[in-house]
Amino acid sequence: MVKSENDFFPHQSETGRKGQVHAKRDQAYQVGPRYYESFKHPFTNSIRQENFLLRKVDGPIRYYVWYYDEDKTKLMVWDNISLADLGKAFLFDESELWKDEFGKKKNEETLMPFDLKFLIKFAKNMAEYVKDDTELAQKIASKTEGYKNINIEKIIREYNAWYLKNSLRIRWLLYFLKQVFQLC
Repeated sequence: MVKSENDFFPHQSETGRKGQVHAKRDQAYQVGPRYYESFKHPFTNSIRQENFLLRKVDGPIRYYVWYYDEDKTKLMVWDNISLADLGKAFLFDESELWKDEFGKKKNEETLMPFDLKFLIKFAKNMAEYVKDDTELAQKIASKTEGYKNINIEKIIREYNAWYLKNSLRIRWLLYFLKQVFQLC
């Protein structure tokens, strides 16, 4: 369950403060296994400049999700609101919400929105985004089953595993070469 449309959350922030967490003041907070990070970005249906995004994948590419309720009009007419709608206004089930998805490579400052513009040419755009993993980029570019726009989280997880595996090999090789040249 996600508490939505509110920049005050009664949990502990990464700075150790208990009580309310503010997107403008606190960079992140965690509730159980769910980790939220603050970003200054105009998100869908938010009137605030800074908001928390749910980080679903950590690694060389981080994957974030912004959940929102597209049909806010049902909450504007209090005369006709049902008890079920009132419950949804405060605690949303993620499957009932719309979402915006974002990626962020560790060396980048801004979020990469996986928006309509990105998704229209998904095979080209995502293959370019993960181009250093040529095998994965080829699967995406050739529109292989399981590597389409509905598989963004899976693709990011696969890229992160490849990146970590290969960066470990490179670090080991550099360490080995350093040791060899010190012996000479």
